[in-house]
Amino acid sequence: MVAGAGAALAVLYRYRSRLMSTTATALKTRLVVKTADGIGLPCESEGPELAPLRVVAAHGLGSKDPSLKSHADDALRTVLLPALESVQCRAAFYTARGHGASDGWQGKGSQQMTWPHLAEDALAIADAHGPLPKFVAAGNSMGAATMLNLALKHPDRVAALILYRVPTIWEARTARRAELLGSAARLREERGASWPFYETLAGSAESNLPPRNDPCWDALRRRQMPILILAHGEDAVHPIASGAELAEMLGEKATLQVAANEAEASVAFPPLVSAWLKAIDDDVENW
Repeated sequence: MVAGAGAALAVLYRYRSRLMSTTATALKTRLVVKTADGIGLPCESEGPELAPLRVVAAHGLGSKDPSLKSHADDALRTVLLPALESVQCRAAFYTARGHGASDGWQGKGSQQMTWPHLAEDALAIADAHGPLPKFVAAGNSMGAATMLNLALKHPDRVAALILYRVPTIWEARTARRAELLGSAARLREERGASWPFYETLAGSAESNLPPRNDPCWDALRRRQMPILILAHGEDAVHPIASGAELAEMLGEKATLQVAANEAEASVAFPPLVSAWLKAIDDDVENW
């Protein structure tokens, strides 16, 4: 049993598989973490076997059907996995509540699916792999918003941020809210009124970042936390403008990197993340 803020209460099962390479032994560990409110979150940690776990990674929203979405099929894995061996660290990839095989959240309402609540789940994942006083919080889309909220709420626990494909935020979130609620309504009509994943999409529709004048932004800037923001074109749901506005908001420690499209991003971003993680090694204490 693990104690701490948002602590995991139990590990339900675990298995290990080793994949031999010419340079190192890769270790994959699977477990299900129980959050403080009883939600079961499937999780896999991956990377060199003897390396420390330094990264917690959150996936994007399963907007077409949350029941089919998990950490295993998320674009963030493509960006992060090549970096793990080069910087000799491990990452924990987990399935968010309201997605895939996560369990225990059904019937508890959509508020639990909003970004600030999801941030507490990320902390539970970190605590399940403790002691982990600080870690790199990485997220894609909904996961990026989750990890940004985590840094705003618990800046003492986050060593650095990787925000991949930041979703629509602030005023631009209004149109996205209507799209998500419309999609949720259509899916519930198809699947029946008791379809539980409606809560997932409704919670995302209700989500937004704190107002620009909220004191939490000043507090985060004062932390001088390294932040890497990755965006690419041809993606209206994750506009480059969101990443650019955040980079300006977060100050000099925030770096924005932009690719023309998804294909270019899949090639350019993995080595960029590796180089960035290596560069911040001397810049981050106690992680």
